[in-house]
Amino acid sequence: MFYSEGMIAINRGFLFSAAQNILSTLFKVGDKTSYELMVNFYQYYANGQSVSEALGNAKRKMLEKGYVPVKHWAAFVHIEK
Repeated sequence: MFYSEGMIAINRGFLFSAAQNILSTLFKVGDKTSYELMVNFYQYYANGQSVSEALGNAKRKMLEKGYVPVKHWAAFVHIEK
């Protein structure tokens, strides 16, 4: 599988330094929508959901709102060791 050098390079450093989970973006995203997504993500995560479940539910919540274009928040991905 082909990965762009920029995205995999920084994530690789975290994985080699014993990080178990990485939450990153595939491309530049705005601060306002990132903030809103992360607030939702951490609420789900604090309630006992796994990282993948919390991210998925936070993305679904953004989708349900409908006023935020997908390109502003869909770039977030979860990488698990």
